[in-house]
Amino acid sequence: SGPPAWRVDARIVDLATRPWKKIPGVGGVNAHIAGGSEYLTLDIDSEAVTLDTAGLFREPLHFSLRGSVALMSDVDGIHVAADDLHARNADLATRTTLSISVPRDGGAPLLDIVSRFHDGDATHAARYYPTRVMKKGLVAWLDKAFPRGRVVSGGFVLYGPLNHFPFDKSHDGRFQVLFDVADMQLHYLDGWPDIARLSAEAEFSQNSLGIRKGHGHLSGIALSGLDVSLDPLRGGKEIRLRGRAVGQLEEALRIVRPHLHASGYLDILKPHGKATAALALKIPLGKKRKGRPVGVRLDVTLKNNRLVIGDGATRFDDIDGVARIDASGLTANGLRASWLGNRLSVDVSKLAGGGSLVTAEGRLSSESLGRQFPAFKPPIVTGAAGVHASLRLPHGESKRHPVLTLESDLDGIRVDMPAPFGKPAAEKRELDVQLDFESKQRTRASFRYANQLSGQALVEQAAQGMTLRWAQLHCGAGKAPTLWEKPGIQLTGELPELDAAAWQAWLRRVLSDKDTGHRAMDVAVDITTDKLISVLGSWPDARLKGEWLFSKTPATWRVEIDAKRAKGRVSRVGRGPVKLVFDHLLLDAPNHDIASAPSKPSGVEPTAVPPFDLHVGRLVVDKHLLGELGLAARRTRGGLRFENLRLQSVNAQIDGDGRWVKRGGKVLTEAHLDMRLERLGEFLEASAVSDKVHDGSGHIDMQLTWPGSPVDFALRRLDGKLDVDLRKARFVSVKPGIAKLLGLVSLDAISRRFKFDFDDVMKKGLYVDRAKGLIRVESAGLHARDFVVTSPMGSVTLSGRVGLLPPQPMDVLATVVPELGSTVTVAGAVAGGPVVAAVLLLARDVLKKQMDKATTLRFRLTGTLDKPVTKRLLRPSAPHADVSNIHDYEEDATMR
Repeated sequence: SGPPAWRVDARIVDLATRPWKKIPGVGGVNAHIAGGSEYLTLDIDSEAVTLDTAGLFREPLHFSLRGSVALMSDVDGIHVAADDLHARNADLATRTTLSISVPRDGGAPLLDIVSRFHDGDATHAARYYPTRVMKKGLVAWLDKAFPRGRVVSGGFVLYGPLNHFPFDKSHDGRFQVLFDVADMQLHYLDGWPDIARLSAEAEFSQNSLGIRKGHGHLSGIALSGLDVSLDPLRGGKEIRLRGRAVGQLEEALRIVRPHLHASGYLDILKPHGKATAALALKIPLGKKRKGRPVGVRLDVTLKNNRLVIGDGATRFDDIDGVARIDASGLTANGLRASWLGNRLSVDVSKLAGGGSLVTAEGRLSSESLGRQFPAFKPPIVTGAAGVHASLRLPHGESKRHPVLTLESDLDGIRVDMPAPFGKPAAEKRELDVQLDFESKQRTRASFRYANQLSGQALVEQAAQGMTLRWAQLHCGAGKAPTLWEKPGIQLTGELPELDAAAWQAWLRRVLSDKDTGHRAMDVAVDITTDKLISVLGSWPDARLKGEWLFSKTPATWRVEIDAKRAKGRVSRVGRGPVKLVFDHLLLDAPNHDIASAPSKPSGVEPTAVPPFDLHVGRLVVDKHLLGELGLAARRTRGGLRFENLRLQSVNAQIDGDGRWVKRGGKVLTEAHLDMRLERLGEFLEASAVSDKVHDGSGHIDMQLTWPGSPVDFALRRLDGKLDVDLRKARFVSVKPGIAKLLGLVSLDAISRRFKFDFDDVMKKGLYVDRAKGLIRVESAGLHARDFVVTSPMGSVTLSGRVGLLPPQPMDVLATVVPELGSTVTVAGAVAGGPVVAAVLLLARDVLKKQMDKATTLRFRLTGTLDKPVTKRLLRPSAPHADVSNIHDYEEDATMR
């Protein structure tokens, strides 16, 4: 027989039970109980029920409870059922249907509970976590995760044997809590900004946690598609967070930067503009989480964004494409970006040692390059060329810095610089540039240009912006030496050729542009060159060493010149005159070909040349010591005024002055030279004019003008006059040639026009007592009127013109008055030349035949200097004829 039957009908006040075999205990239950041994009902109406879950939750739950519960007993066990239980507390309101079966054989209770809830306060969500089946790391994360928020509505399902909870391994039950949250604050990671105003669907399911379909705001960035998950609850080592972010790219990177292993490059990168990013985080849990970094991945979709590197000197605009930023670096493929106004294709890959490598291909134009780097603006470089760029972005723990490298063959770029650096657009020359971004305040640059020029520079942040601290440029191969240990620019190396005038003109053109971006800095120079070209000549094996101290007030500079043919110093203080002081200066005898001078002036403006003082201790021309030279140039209206010119030697003294000015748009040089010759022959030999003049003295006053600068002197452009008075000189076989004296006047050119070179006629030369007269220089010719040459054999008066340019035509009237009493034969006295020699020879022939008929003879010399034609003339028959005018004479038909 079974147990006795019984019935009950009573009211229970403050019913309490203890937990038993994982069955929760209750307390504070007020209910009406009715039924018997097989069936009981409890009508519950309690305001302060306590539910003790036997450790499933961290503490008992407190709430009010109303509803009916049925208890049944059969051979299988005890069954508890409720259709509509209402529970409420300050955190939540629920409606629950449940069924619990406890087997008599001691097996695990079977639960089937469905609950719906609403109006929840997430502030106390930690009370309702099943901590008994959760890892401590997860519990610690959840305790901070929801500092505030509201549970709109949700549901709870628990079905299956209680001992298999949460059924992730047995798969014979179901555990799920699904609810919607609004205005939630999610604290997902210490050190990161909370996600605010979060609305999402949250779920505890089996052994996993998930937040799905969330949207909110992260430090001003809009989030959508937010997903937070942990699987499994009991063994999971990390929480995964994913979402789509839309906002300012700079703010997004600021948020993730502290947790990127490779975040060092983000201190250099400054992105701008809105972007869309897929954010993925892996937040470690457990005891070992401190040794594991947070996993961060940011897939950024860029559209017309801008990226600034370092101090802003390097900037990429209009970036389109997708880039990924994670703990190991930055990666991207097929990005499009604009740099300096030129469209580039950009790829980003990971470096083997950590970090990222950004590579770009495209073309750069000189106009865009000049906008970014004024030193390269047109006309220094013009055109466009292909370029390969690479940017190395090391990871955060690396001691290396981001480095930008540019490579180009400059095909299509014209470089307008003096030799050897200039090149046409079609010529290829390799250029490598590297920028090392040591920090936000410091960038180091280096470059190499076609193995001809290399350099490095340091740029630092100052109050006025990024400032060049120092730069070192080196010409040729090898490593640049250190000239000084202070801020400034250093220039060293070797050049095959250095044209001073070309570099001066280039620097004047470049520095005249006020928008070069340069500031005054001290400059040190130590350059050697195989050939130094200056206005004073070409000097082989020269060395220039000096410094420009622009930091001083006033600015000063000084250059020492040390060459085989010149040694001296050039200096200037402030805007004072340039001082040129040479210990010695060796010049070549100028080109003897008159026609070799350029057909046009050089175009140098007198206003572009500063005032100067020139002193040469020993002036040597063609290995002959000429003497000591001094000259001063001072500013005058439209140009320069030359004064205090003096060349002093034992043989002669030359004094002079002049001007180099621009008038009416034309540049003109004027020179006045007063030459006092004590030893004419020795002076002409020392000055490389001629070694065929012996003895002699005299005076020559020159007043000359020509278009262009002083160095543009050319006989073809010369105008002026020469007042000549020479005495007691002997002319021997003078070879033709041209030599410029002091770069102004060619005495040898004049001697060529009257060359004495009839060696087949005489050998001893012509002794001249005196040669005196005025010679005008104009229209590329020498014009004389009554120029008188006297000697012991007689006198010759010359009037007419001799051309200066090939074929050097002439038309000269020679009037000869022989000294008939001379015992010296005419032929032995003639020194040669188509003027004097030919006349005296003809006079000798006439005298032999007509000694008693005349003492004055006249001849006309025409043709060219190389092929003269001589004709005797009859005295004019007209009563008022001009005896100096060759056209007033008749030719002597008997004399050819």
